Amino acid sequence: DSSGRWRWLLQDQHRDRMLSACCPEAANPERNGGTYGTWGGESLDNDYVMQIDYGSYGVNRWVYNRRENQTSENYYRGYNVRGTNLIPLFLDCSWYGAGPLDIDYPPEYEGHTDSGTGDWRDNNMRRFCLNRHGAAMNGVFLDFSVRRLGLKELWTLKWHRNYNTTNVWTKAGGVRTTDWPQWMRSFKEY
Repeated sequence: DSSGRWRWLLQDQHRDRMLSACCPEAANPERNGGTYGTWGGESLDNDYVMQIDYGSYGVNRWVYNRRENQTSENYYRGYNVRGTNLIPLFLDCSWYGAGPLDIDYPPEYEGHTDSGTGDWRDNNMRRFCLNRHGAAMNGVFLDFSVRRLGLKELWTLKWHRNYNTTNVWTKAGGVRTTDWPQWMRSFKEY
């Protein structure tokens, strides 16, 4: 389902389960929030991830099987999916997962990871847009390939079945350098 239970599935596969979900740049469990922070610990609901867990990677929640009370239109359903090299699976993340939309705004400042609206479903791209690796991040795709991604490139990926990869935050969608928050303006455009 679309919760943090992916950690439960992987935890037995790692010798040191506490670090299995951490980017080396963000592996300190005492640093919650922001660019180099981790998710987890007592901030988590037991329903999702065990209280002792923490991490700094997250899953694209659109690749999960949806919960019964969620609409299914954007979820990838089944195993026969095209373009798996363009569909993010795991990336650097400020939470155990997120479901970006093509209308999500970029973070207003470096380390800004909350929605800005009070609704956890809004602006989920901010959870992935973390400047841990010099205006870039590393991502695993649905075909299990791994590559370096520019932070602005995140808006060009096929996050869900109906995601518009030429949205207003892409060169193809007409974005201008001045449209981006100041801290991102010097980053490569995509």
